[in-house]
Amino acid sequence: MTLLPRLLQAVLPLPENIPAFRWTAAGEMRTESAPAGDTVHAPYLKLTLSGALQLECQRCLAPYLHSLSIQMLYRIVETEQQADAAPLDNDQIEIIVGTRAFDLLDLMDQELYLALPSAPKHPVCPALPDALRISRLPHRSPFAMLAALKQHDR
Repeated sequence: MTLLPRLLQAVLPLPENIPAFRWTAAGEMRTESAPAGDTVHAPYLKLTLSGALQLECQRCLAPYLHSLSIQMLYRIVETEQQADAAPLDNDQIEIIVGTRAFDLLDLMDQELYLALPSAPKHPVCPALPDALRISRLPHRSPFAMLAALKQHDR
């Protein structure tokens, strides 16, 4: 985690008993049809990240573990012009420009940061103050008073 600076700024330190993130990155060549009807071999990168982060609940301000599991598929192109010309109709594949100085850790940091919830919170807060809990009083219909008035007029 120390190699992912953007993510470290957004999360709390993990307890000792929580394992580190697991990740795999695998490259492959896929055959695609080109606009001219030819077939080309295109490089792809499949990135898988999974693990838990400790975040601060926005409701009760207590720390909690948030599990993440990310699977991304990237089509690697050589230039920015190729990336700009790539069709945008496939939401499952991201286009990235590959270079000899490509930083895989920076890509993982970016994906983990983007997967963080905008307002992290427990599904059910364990230590929510009583003043913030929703009361479970019997629900009265707002029309009950109208029914009583209607009976009173008779």
